[in-house]
Amino acid sequence: MTLSEYKTDLDFSFEPSISAETELRILKNCLHQFPIAIAITTGATHILQFANPAFLQIVECSEEILGQPIWRVVSKLAGQSFYDHCTHVYQTGSPLSVNTVSNPHSSNSALTDTCFQFVFQPQHDVEGNVESVLIYAADITEQIQTNHRIEQLEGVAGELQVTNEELQTTQEELETTIEEFDVLVEELRTANDELSLLNEELQSLTGELQQASDELNQSELSLQSILSSLPSGVVILDQDLHVQSWSAQAQELWGLWATEVEGQHFLNLDIGLPIEQLAKPIRTCLSGAVQSQDVTLAATNRRGQSIECEVTCVPLIHQRTEIVGAILLMQQKLFTGGKAA
Repeated sequence: MTLSEYKTDLDFSFEPSISAETELRILKNCLHQFPIAIAITTGATHILQFANPAFLQIVECSEEILGQPIWRVVSKLAGQSFYDHCTHVYQTGSPLSVNTVSNPHSSNSALTDTCFQFVFQPQHDVEGNVESVLIYAADITEQIQTNHRIEQLEGVAGELQVTNEELQTTQEELETTIEEFDVLVEELRTANDELSLLNEELQSLTGELQQASDELNQSELSLQSILSSLPSGVVILDQDLHVQSWSAQAQELWGLWATEVEGQHFLNLDIGLPIEQLAKPIRTCLSGAVQSQDVTLAATNRRGQSIECEVTCVPLIHQRTEIVGAILLMQQKLFTGGKAA
């Protein structure tokens, strides 16, 4: 219940009769039992003429204060300017409402501050002059505390709102990150599929290369078998005259192993054959000017025997059109009594 719900313009003017005194007593009894604090001051010095128990409890005084100026009473509520408020209302005739806090007092063994709303209401005589000031107060501590809690809750709600907005922002960022991850995962899947396809192609190519290598090895074995079955020593050169193949008969004839000469320049080999005399016939074959060149040279085999070496040079032709090297066929003839055997 707020103070505005109570009648404030009270008329305490009574005719001097027994019925008036009775009415005054009844009115005072009612005011004594009123749930709000009520007090009345009169005159410019604000003499306290009436105060109900609720008011006396607020100022922590007894009825002995009745008849004393209000400033002696309000010393219990230091710093609240009660005297100034009464003076303002008494001089202006305008009501005044203020909130004040009483001194800390004991309540359930705990020190608390109690907040009151004081209303100063002028009372007028028949001529309209202010003759007294009606003071009444209501305990608004719970309302103040409730408002304070509401403010605290509103502050917490504001912080929660900010936190919620931050969480929403974070959630949006996470959703964006997840979408980026989804795109990345899809790209990785696509790349993985492409790599799988490439791996299959590489495996297929590896199989083809292995097959070609096997065929090449088989061809190499067949070539070595053919070369070994020939009675002549066989040397195969590339276009730059590097030794590509050196048969077992060539090894037997000149004493050098295939591993020693393969990859070497033929004209740089140190064997018992005047190799420099073969340079021109070999280059002639490589040019394609002739199909073969025959040369007989005096030489010394690996056993130190003097021999005549018949050398036949033919071009090495790839796919019947391209000359890619030269083939040298070497066959020895021993000298017997000054003649070749």
